[in-house]
Amino acid sequence: MLLFERAPLFIGLAAILISAIILRLAWKKKYGFLFFYTLFCIYVLHLGKYTLFPIPIDPRLIADKARVANTFAEEMNLIPFFFPAGFGLADMQVLLNIALTVPFGFGISFLGKTHLRKIVLLGLLVGCTIESLQLLIGLALGFPYRYVDINDVIMNFLGVVIGYGIFRLFSIVFIKVTKNLHIKNDPFMKHIYDVCKEHD
Repeated sequence: MLLFERAPLFIGLAAILISAIILRLAWKKKYGFLFFYTLFCIYVLHLGKYTLFPIPIDPRLIADKARVANTFAEEMNLIPFFFPAGFGLADMQVLLNIALTVPFGFGISFLGKTHLRKIVLLGLLVGCTIESLQLLIGLALGFPYRYVDINDVIMNFLGVVIGYGIFRLFSIVFIKVTKNLHIKNDPFMKHIYDVCKEHD
């Protein structure tokens, strides 16, 4: 099995480090931005960990699983809000799929200007990308190693929108709290203030 904690983790961390150095040297990004950029990228790495890994890579294991696996049609649901018996909107797995992308909706605004329409598109993109990658990996393996579900796309989308809503609330509170404080000499706090002000 290909585990996230091995090559994927180290390759991902190396990519984050190199890109942060490039952003600093070539694009002159400030340290406040780089901090949130690095934090967001590490979150995205772990998003991949929980949605894509582990991935079978041993040919014998793949062959064994392929022999007993269901068809792709049996391991796929394209009907919104259709849940197997025993599952529902209050199921823990559903709630986890929402919670999984709340940090995305909250953190993306620290990297660039966002608005509701952009967040809606990003929310759909996040959910569709995760499920599409699960399907593509399954097709490459020759069997559905993960259950592909349109409900996951919907819940991931909701998580992004909720995260953005939390960010907007945070922005209002942060601006009011720091309005009379002297934060201009603190690069970290100033970056947060500038981001919140930009979305005010």
